[in-house]
Amino acid sequence: MKNQIKGKKGITLIALIVTIIVLLILAGVTIATLTGDNGLLQKATNAKEKSVEAEGLEKVQLAVMASKDKRGLDTKELAKNLNKIDGIENVGNDIELPSAVKWDSGKGIFKYKITDEGDVYTKKPGAVEAADIKNNESTYYGKYVTNYNSLSDAGIKYEDGQLGKWQIFLADDTNIYLIASNQISKEYAPFNFTNNGDYYLYFNHTILNRYNTSTHPELSVATILGKLGKEEKYHEWLNVPGNLKNEDNQKAVLAMLDTDKWNEYTDGNTTKGFKNSKYASYVIGGPTLEMFCNSYNSTHGGDDIIPKPKKDGESGNYYAYGYKTKYGENDADIKAEGLKASKQVTDNSDINKMHFNCSYWLASTGARHQGDLWFVRNDGLLMEDFHDSIDVRNGFRPVVCLKSNVNLIEKTNGTIKTYELE
Repeated sequence: MKNQIKGKKGITLIALIVTIIVLLILAGVTIATLTGDNGLLQKATNAKEKSVEAEGLEKVQLAVMASKDKRGLDTKELAKNLNKIDGIENVGNDIELPSAVKWDSGKGIFKYKITDEGDVYTKKPGAVEAADIKNNESTYYGKYVTNYNSLSDAGIKYEDGQLGKWQIFLADDTNIYLIASNQISKEYAPFNFTNNGDYYLYFNHTILNRYNTSTHPELSVATILGKLGKEEKYHEWLNVPGNLKNEDNQKAVLAMLDTDKWNEYTDGNTTKGFKNSKYASYVIGGPTLEMFCNSYNSTHGGDDIIPKPKKDGESGNYYAYGYKTKYGENDADIKAEGLKASKQVTDNSDINKMHFNCSYWLASTGARHQGDLWFVRNDGLLMEDFHDSIDVRNGFRPVVCLKSNVNLIEKTNGTIKTYELE
């Protein structure tokens, strides 16, 4: 009888322990469900934040809709309507599109981007925008973008060590610019360039005769600048009085800036081109001197290489055709050619390979002669030479201006970082 009583007490104790364990497990599951990155409390917080973000998005979208008329989007009216929204950071009397606006909801600050067409969107989680890159160039410049594909896959010379065919070259507040990671083959060039091998290409008069630098013909300076819009800051010399002449080097630059030709073209029955309509706004045949200097100076440090467009009234043949360049702020250091851009040409980093992996033409005129263009040499020199010189081994590296709503997403393979467009 005593053994039976002892047995019953033992069973009751085990049941109690099991019950406690079950309750602890249930409590742990409940806590885990409520807390953590995917917990109910966090989800409720995220949902509330999304609701507030959507409220701001709707306010900005309504302001955009109220600013449209038969002629399109009135940016002055848009600025006025945005400034009426409580919490919107003042945007002034006019707003340049694409643009980003900030809204302080009282429960958090949210950023909304407005495109040229008037579309409004918010930044996606994990996305890297143009402004993010501009504020941290050394982290992003030179990195490979692996999912940008043009119609012809660009015909870019592919070599060991390349992680892709396009690299991040430049960024401003609204746009990301990619550059071909090497020279393009003559088979994929939009003009019938004279060539010294498959990748060494230079201009001829058949190409140059397509262009006139007065303001009236179809392919004029005014037309080209109109297509590129705000990118005038990347080829300043074209707006300098006295430079709009029919000189060969300027016609060559126009050929490089002719977005109609570099975007896509037809060769017989085969459509070729460098513009991916999903991601790209336009393509040009290579960076300008300003673009190169902006990208290089942002990543290499030391004395800046500064392009100096000719000013109206400046005398002398030295300044007659476009640019002078200098180191730092000392005018005494101005040089016309043989400007050493880098002492790091043996550096194997993505940034340095982007700048000096090969020799290539820049879409900018040289200063010494009316036939001179700037080019980058793979040993680190910035130089000028005739547009039709076969003595230099220059090619073309097209530059893609991505649409303002295109972001980057980081992809990591071991210790190597690449990016995809989204």
